[in-house]
Amino acid sequence: MRKTLLFIFGLLCSCSSLLAQETLKLAFVSDAGDASNDFFEQNIRIEITSLLSNTYALSFERFEAAENSPAGLQSVINEAYQSEADIVIGLGVNSCLLMGRQTSLSKPTILSIILDSELQRIPITPEGTSGVPNLSYIQSPFNIGRDLEALYEILPYKKLGILNAESLEEVEFNAFFGLKNAFSNASFESINVAKTPGATLARINPEIDAIYILPIFNELDSVELEVLLDSIARRGIPTMSLLSSPMIEMGVYAAYETDGNLQRIPRRIALNVLKIMEGQQAGDLPVSMPSFTENLLFNMKTVKSTGIFPSWDMMAKSVLLNVVASDNGDRQISLQSSISEALQNNLTVKIADKEVRIAEQEVAIAKSNYLPQVNASASALALDENTVRTSFGTRGYFNVSASATLEQLVLSEPALANIAIQKLLLASEEQALKQSELDVVLDISNAYLGILQGLALVELRNDNVQVTRKNYDIATAKEEVGYGGTSDVFRWQSELALDNVDLNTARAQYRQACFNINALLNRPIKESFEIADIELADSLLLVMDKRLFPLINNPGDLELFADFLVEEAFKNLPEIQQLSLGKAAQERSLLSQKRAFYLPSVALSGQYDYPLENSGFPEGVMPIEMKPTYNVALGLQIPIFQGNSRKRAQEQTQVGIYQLNDQLQDLRNNLELRVRSNLEIAAASFSNLELSREAAQAAEKNFEIAQNNYQQGLLNVTSLIDAQNAALGAKINATNAAYTFMSDFLAVERASGYYHFLALPQEQEAFFARFIAFIAQNRND
Repeated sequence: MRKTLLFIFGLLCSCSSLLAQETLKLAFVSDAGDASNDFFEQNIRIEITSLLSNTYALSFERFEAAENSPAGLQSVINEAYQSEADIVIGLGVNSCLLMGRQTSLSKPTILSIILDSELQRIPITPEGTSGVPNLSYIQSPFNIGRDLEALYEILPYKKLGILNAESLEEVEFNAFFGLKNAFSNASFESINVAKTPGATLARINPEIDAIYILPIFNELDSVELEVLLDSIARRGIPTMSLLSSPMIEMGVYAAYETDGNLQRIPRRIALNVLKIMEGQQAGDLPVSMPSFTENLLFNMKTVKSTGIFPSWDMMAKSVLLNVVASDNGDRQISLQSSISEALQNNLTVKIADKEVRIAEQEVAIAKSNYLPQVNASASALALDENTVRTSFGTRGYFNVSASATLEQLVLSEPALANIAIQKLLLASEEQALKQSELDVVLDISNAYLGILQGLALVELRNDNVQVTRKNYDIATAKEEVGYGGTSDVFRWQSELALDNVDLNTARAQYRQACFNINALLNRPIKESFEIADIELADSLLLVMDKRLFPLINNPGDLELFADFLVEEAFKNLPEIQQLSLGKAAQERSLLSQKRAFYLPSVALSGQYDYPLENSGFPEGVMPIEMKPTYNVALGLQIPIFQGNSRKRAQEQTQVGIYQLNDQLQDLRNNLELRVRSNLEIAAASFSNLELSREAAQAAEKNFEIAQNNYQQGLLNVTSLIDAQNAALGAKINATNAAYTFMSDFLAVERASGYYHFLALPQEQEAFFARFIAFIAQNRND
């Protein structure tokens, strides 16, 4: 009973306390149809509620303009001041601008969105306050003059386009409040966004060198905006945006980071509300926020599209997005497409293919010795008188005749042997072509994986630069409030410079990998391309069937799998086939040399002569009519003795065969060594995958803890740097482990002469069927 009474008493006290709270009414003034104001208002409400709900009963009311004309905005502003609100908070760009220019305000006013107080002519005193009764604002993180200086450093423009919404034009924002004084050598031209990207592009003067983009609210949807920005970039025009998000993601060339800064404003507004309610004059509140960061962002994909690049020094001091993105979407490569293209265009393969064609002609030439040899000839002969007289009328002073000969080889062991040997050499060249193809597949696969690995490392290095930049911002903020020392700032400046060095090196290595694959594909070395989008986890499946993983998961299965691959290698490898074919050619040569001791050569020949003209006979010599003549002969040649040269040649060939036997055994040993060694290395790489991932996850968690402790002053800068470097190193090791394993497994497949990931489904099934049969046979044995 006593507990019940105490509970009721406490409840009544609580209720009376709530009833006793003073009501605080807040009015928000928003531009017409600006969805971004909703998000900003929500954050401000959350901060005010968190800070003041225990002291005041809060009431929020929103006044949104029907249109963004000066008259429409002024009307809704008047409504807010005529309401029962205690404090008026401006949300929209246009409404804040109009309220900030008013010299007399009836209620305390806080302006949350000021694009550039100096250029917008918003009042500020030397003491850093507005100096206007009832007016307070947050000096925004935006700095249009700074933005234009950065854009001018990228491209010293002569004519600048200012892309803005018509609503901003109506409140005289196109005048840009004295920007011409800041850049006396440049002229400015306002460009209102049209209803479509094409219509907007048509409004851009061809003489415009660069474009500065103001907030474009509700003018174009995200797809249309991306089309517009891409079209501007392809015209070679760099763009700078006042807002970084979402503009930088949609294709703006550059922007200063605003997201993190804007997220700090709601908390500052809540503090200003508290100070006003405590009796401070709004016009005396400081307007600056020294903790704003100034990080310049570059969208490197857009940079490449324009063909206009910032300096190395400028990029080193900035945040780079899409650092390895290509500006050429017409050519996209994957592992399979690269292999297919390489097998057609790679110069090594082409050279090997030409060797096959040459060998084919050698076979044809060898066969031609057994085909009929037919020759035709004609002759004209002029004779002296003495010769004519002694020819007894068979020849005159001038004689013309024609003849034809036919030769047909009937039997020739050297010719037969040459045909057989040339066929074996052709088969050997075909195996050499297959060997070249296997090598090129390995080279192009490693080159492709090298690009993926280089891309991953660039992203890791770039992320690490951003982490270091964040730590630098933390150190700077701590120093500004007297919570940290200058030495920390200098240390992070040093780390940031070193991290940018590593990023530049990683980017150079990535570009080298791109050059390398173009060389292998016989493409222009600098030709750009896009890599098929693929995650690291999926990369493993590029070269491996999931069914293969269990085969290398423990030492026992690994040894059995190695035995099987060795057997497969002896069947598949073109190196063995080449040597076997070379041995067969030597054996056929030896057989021919043995037959040369007893086999004759038989040839059939014939000749046909036809006199065409005999003219000019001396006096007293009667010409005799000449008739065609012919002859046919069968020739037989039997070798008797050639100074023991045939015997010596036979012995030499026999020694060559013995040598090839040794070479073949040596090759088999080396190939088996290569299969087993590469498989052991691949198995070790596979086992390292999970270990390296666990190490990376643990190191990342440790770094997050260390970073939080550093921000709270519980950890020194050296310990945080050590934790960051450990996390980065672990991530790099995990990434390298994945690609090392894939490269090692490709080496195993090359050693076995069979690329599983390139085989047809039925061939893959046959592979596993052979392995199952191999297991069954070995277990039975």
